[in-house]
Amino acid sequence: MSIFKSLFAKRAVLPEAKSGNSVSILADIDPNSFLAFALGGSGSVTAAQAFRFYQNCAAVATAVDMIADEIEQITPVIQGPDGNIITNGPILDLLKKPNPAQDYREFIGSLSRSWLLAHDSYIASEGSMTRTPLNMWAVKPVNVSVTESMSDGFASGFFVATGPATNDYQRREIKRQWRYLANQFSEITRISGFSSRATDAHPDSPLEAAATDIRQQIIGKGHNLKLMQNGGRLSLVAMFKDTLSPEQHVERRDRLRGDIGGSDNAGKIAVISSEDVELKEFGSSNKDMDYENLDKISAMAIYMRYKIPLPLLSNDASTYNNMEQSKYDLYDRCVLPAFSVIAEGLSNLLLPRAGIDPTKFKITYNPEQISALKARLLSEISLRKTIGVETINELRALLPNREPLGPAMDDLYQPGTMVPVKEETYAVEDLASSTERAQARMQSGPDA
Repeated sequence: MSIFKSLFAKRAVLPEAKSGNSVSILADIDPNSFLAFALGGSGSVTAAQAFRFYQNCAAVATAVDMIADEIEQITPVIQGPDGNIITNGPILDLLKKPNPAQDYREFIGSLSRSWLLAHDSYIASEGSMTRTPLNMWAVKPVNVSVTESMSDGFASGFFVATGPATNDYQRREIKRQWRYLANQFSEITRISGFSSRATDAHPDSPLEAAATDIRQQIIGKGHNLKLMQNGGRLSLVAMFKDTLSPEQHVERRDRLRGDIGGSDNAGKIAVISSEDVELKEFGSSNKDMDYENLDKISAMAIYMRYKIPLPLLSNDASTYNNMEQSKYDLYDRCVLPAFSVIAEGLSNLLLPRAGIDPTKFKITYNPEQISALKARLLSEISLRKTIGVETINELRALLPNREPLGPAMDDLYQPGTMVPVKEETYAVEDLASSTERAQARMQSGPDA
């Protein structure tokens, strides 16, 4: 039985072990190993753990990048209370080049990924509090330490440990608004999500509810990688029943591994010389882990957590009819909500500094500049025009920056061939009698 002990001694069995108020699945994993570093604990998902999930789980990276890559292509604009779009000005110029190291795409991409992974994004700004900032930096939440207020449970301060925004920012109340200042020229703004904890200093990561599925994927992929590195899954055991010295045992083991072990030797016929040997086949399926199905289920849970339309991910769920609708759903359910949250944070930071009321103006997007939204908008206008219950000016109001064409376009037009439906009806006998009279006149001539 010693051969079985050596074969199964390192099987990955992960019993649950209590760790504070949470349950750890890492009880038998070396705490210094890469796997332990990538998985983190099984309690609340911190920003650092969320970023490691992004680095090590393909499903997380796919979902986050599908949304963030689209956000990077959205050009910000300012919308006024009348719906008109402003496309230039000091604030928008700053967003094009927020700092010497980043352009808009890099800046908004960092903010959006921090939001999608941790529901926690930070913008550090430099310059006078009464003017448009000179520079803005997207600060990753993994570099921010949050100090929680004992009196109200919200953040009382932030300490940025590294990068150009390194500083200690403390909460100040200015005009009934909390602002976090290091000095009169340095401020940090937080865009934060919901917290299920008793206090509100630390928001929940969107990956909180899918953490088990993510850890399962990472452990499963590590398990399969080790199987491949070690020559594949366990499928055959050679049991030598004759008496062997340790040197002979090692020699036979190495010979078998060299001759028939590994993917390069698949299909070879083994010839073994021994007085008494038994070969026991374990089968070709890995019954310890139905990894293929578990991997699909875990990936599906992650995609559903981010509301990614399934036709965009799998050919099994896509048809010609639902692909176009899925693109709209991606924007409606994923891209635009995330962009709107970030744009609201930028509005609250930048507009008051420029003397603009953020309750009347906002940083947003122009739907005409987003191809998917523009196609749908034009399709809707065409349908509403066909129905014919709105005027030309009412239809133009659906498009940004379209002025009314004049009073004449406020009239509702219908095709000239249409006639009104009368309320009067005619009986069949009246129609018949009138027909008979007409025929009689035709027979009697024009003088009748």
